[in-house]
Amino acid sequence: GICSPVAVVPDATGRSQSLGAVSPRAVFLSIPTLTDAPADSVRAGVGDLLANPLALRDWALAAERGLEEIDQRAWDLSAESIELIRLHLDADPEQSAKDPVFLRRLADALILSGMAMILSGSSRPASGAEHEISHAIDLCYGGRALHGAQVAFGCIISIELYAEDTAAFRRQLATLSLPRHPAELNLTEGDLVRLLLEAPDTRPGRFTVLEDADLDAEAARALVRRIWSSAPPRK
Repeated sequence: GICSPVAVVPDATGRSQSLGAVSPRAVFLSIPTLTDAPADSVRAGVGDLLANPLALRDWALAAERGLEEIDQRAWDLSAESIELIRLHLDADPEQSAKDPVFLRRLADALILSGMAMILSGSSRPASGAEHEISHAIDLCYGGRALHGAQVAFGCIISIELYAEDTAAFRRQLATLSLPRHPAELNLTEGDLVRLLLEAPDTRPGRFTVLEDADLDAEAARALVRRIWSSAPPRK
C-alpha cells in the first residue's frame, strides 16, 4: 500500500504475502509520473477502492456479532475515500488514466484508505471478504491479475452474498475494464469453488460475509452458478 501499516511483498516462491510495516511519515506523488503509468495500474487502484464499502459492511457485521469494535475515525476516512472518485466511475478508464485531476483524486483516495488502516491498527476498514478471495487467488494460483483487479472481482462475491444487485456491479466493472467473469482471470468453476472454501483461511480470525455464509462445496458451487450461469466472459 502507498500509505498503510501493511506491505504486500513476494515470499521466497514469488507469491504475495501481507506483512506488518512501518507507516510512512509522508507520501510524495509525482503527477507527471502517474500520467505515464500503465492504465492497468490505474484501474487496479480504482478496483481496490471499490472494496471499501463492502469492507465496512463486513466490519459492521463483525461488530454486530460482538467480534470487533468500530473505530469511527477510521470508518469515516474509508467511506470518504471512495466518495472522492465516485463521480469518475462512469468515465472512460483510458481517458481517466491520463487525467491529472482524476489521478490526484485517486491518489488522495488511496492515501485516505491507508490512513484509515493506520488509525484502526489493521486493514479492516479497507479489506473484507473480497480481499480474502484475492489473497486466495495469490495463494492457490500465484495471482492472475494486479491486486486491485482481483479485489474488484472478489467484490462480486460479497455483493451476491449480501443479496445486492450483482449484475449492476458487473456492468460497472465492464465500464472500468476490470474483470467481471472468472474466465478473464483464467479461473474455472472448480477453481472458484476452491477459492471460496480456502479464502477464509487467508485471514484467520477475521469475520466477513464469507465466514457468515459458511459455505461448503455444494453451496459454493451453487453460488458461482447463480452469479455467472448466464454471464458470458468479456470479449
